[in-house]
Amino acid sequence: MKQLALGFAAALLLLSLGGARSAIAAFPGPNGAIAFVSDRSGNDDIYILAGDGPAKRMTSAPSPDEDPAWSADGTKIAFWSQRKGNIDVYVLHVDGSGTDRVTTNRTLDARPAWAPDGERLVFERISGGNRDLYVKNLTTGNTKRLTSNPGEDSEAAWSPDGTKIAFASARSGGWEIYVVPATGGSATRLTGSKGANHDPNWSPDGTHIVFWSSRTGQPQIFSMTAAGTRETALSTGPGAKYDPAWSPNGRRIAFSTDKGHLGNYDVTTMPATGGALKRRTSSSSLDLAPDWAPLGP
Repeated sequence: MKQLALGFAAALLLLSLGGARSAIAAFPGPNGAIAFVSDRSGNDDIYILAGDGPAKRMTSAPSPDEDPAWSADGTKIAFWSQRKGNIDVYVLHVDGSGTDRVTTNRTLDARPAWAPDGERLVFERISGGNRDLYVKNLTTGNTKRLTSNPGEDSEAAWSPDGTKIAFASARSGGWEIYVVPATGGSATRLTGSKGANHDPNWSPDGTHIVFWSSRTGQPQIFSMTAAGTRETALSTGPGAKYDPAWSPNGRRIAFSTDKGHLGNYDVTTMPATGGALKRRTSSSSLDLAPDWAPLGP
């Protein structure tokens, strides 16, 4: 994927994953707005698309703001940013009441995902040349390391029932999808293809996981059961497809694609079983990393 206008550290973070970006959890409920990242203003900012109207810009820091993730109640969006010089996790209050900085380490903390309880965030931390998953309780401030592996662990997504966390990892050599108990423990590998597999996203009922894979050459959207069986291609045809995110009602999937026109990515949706694509944004910019709110903002 072509990179956005990132700062140096953020560009290194994305390039280390071959351009992968995160789309996060799908909490059940009626479909709300779609949050996404766009460089249409000349900077990577977070926007919200409600219905078929124009997208609303939500951030305007001079540094890049990346990978929005809705809370289960639709009132907050977690993201990562360089706005204070270091890459850290932030939480945006959708009502306009402000933005909270969640991590303040000298490490690189990125790609946050909410727990269903709205009190915890899982994120990836790059420290000492290694990438692992951590969980922070926003009420107590306590941070717990979830994975500890020489391989890269990234792109976490909390299951809707709060018991498991899916993530992408290169611990086996290639990028595969794994799942680990939310309390920690041994991870179970779900995919086993030759291509790179990224960005797991749970269905609202927790029975399936959607992700993107390069196994057929050009990145396409795939789904599988939560146990890792019945891997199925949902998209085909021209255009790289990334960042899958299930709709809260479970009927559609949002993702970003260039539809064969390199350099112009749009937020697009399709039925959860695959089928006709519907473009939701149509600017000449890069619109990436969509995530669907279960409630209107």
